Amino acid sequence: MLDDKNIYKDMLFGWLVSNSDYNSTEQCHYIPKEKASYNGISKALGISRPSATSRMKALVADGTVEEVGNYYKIKAPMNNYFVAEAGVLNFLLARFSEMVVKIYIMIGVALHEQELDNRVLKMWQITKYFGLPASDVQVKKVYSCLLVLNMCGLLDWEEEEHIDGLHLTITVFNTKLETKRKLEQEK
Repeated sequence: MLDDKNIYKDMLFGWLVSNSDYNSTEQCHYIPKEKASYNGISKALGISRPSATSRMKALVADGTVEEVGNYYKIKAPMNNYFVAEAGVLNFLLARFSEMVVKIYIMIGVALHEQELDNRVLKMWQITKYFGLPASDVQVKKVYSCLLVLNMCGLLDWEEEEHIDGLHLTITVFNTKLETKRKLEQEK
């Protein structure tokens, strides 16, 4: 599974794409630098300014984002990243703990990158991802975050007890993307 640095990078990429304009001629997105300031990003995503700065620099360094005058050009193919819909991301960031947001993105990325065998997520995988012991207390904490995502209509699953703990087979995951809608509107 991914580490926190990659989660923040995916969150930032999703935020940039969701708040940018698509250029169909160049097949990329543009966002004004003033709209994508480090302070603005840190506030929007609920992360520290140094985290926003380092993740943006990582996107620039790997060629995903390019500085073009007063704009950032986002040129990575959309299928390289899981993009949380801006409305969903803003809703989660405004109302719930960082752990709920991270779990949502972690599951989205894992499903997007097909890291889950047959869409099965093991509870110990999530606790391990967060560096937590797979104790009953921690599993209940993670399960509570999953219930929040379920109550918001973002995630549903079927449960099955196994020797190594609870396994969840993801049956529904909200993957509607604003950017996908933008692309469809321009066709």
